[in-house]
Amino acid sequence: MTFSERAMFREPRNARSIHAIAFMERVRHWRTLKISQAMKTTKKHSNSKGGRPPKEIKRNKTITVHCSAFEQRLLREKGKEAGITASEYLREIGLTGKIDRPKREFPKDALLLKGTLNHIAANLNQIAKKRNSGENLGAFMREQLDELSGQLHTITITIRNYFS
Repeated sequence: MTFSERAMFREPRNARSIHAIAFMERVRHWRTLKISQAMKTTKKHSNSKGGRPPKEIKRNKTITVHCSAFEQRLLREKGKEAGITASEYLREIGLTGKIDRPKREFPKDALLLKGTLNHIAANLNQIAKKRNSGENLGAFMREQLDELSGQLHTITITIRNYFS
């Protein structure tokens, strides 16, 4: 042959015997078994003393949405109106087609005002009931008591409707 290339199927110069190759295969297999057993026996920290608990459903996949700056601001505002983040808003819209808005909480001032109005209305009702039961009360005073009670009731309903 005139080719100066090496033959494709020639035995390497320092060829090992078949027994040595078989032995090395067993050693390699034994090492992988030992490593896999060691991995199985490692314990996870079940008695965790602190930190954030794991979420039930891990959301680690992302979907990129291309939108303009105006659309981005609009999505964030709509999410804020619903009381959720923009990603939660988009997820809800995409999966259910609707948004379940959480109920707004009453501010403390409104709750105090509503409570005060309810107490006043209850007191007026008690006065009117006592006056109507036994004592003669002028028609003008009865009219005023009924009017005040009605106004307080209307204000209470208006406040309740505003926040619901």
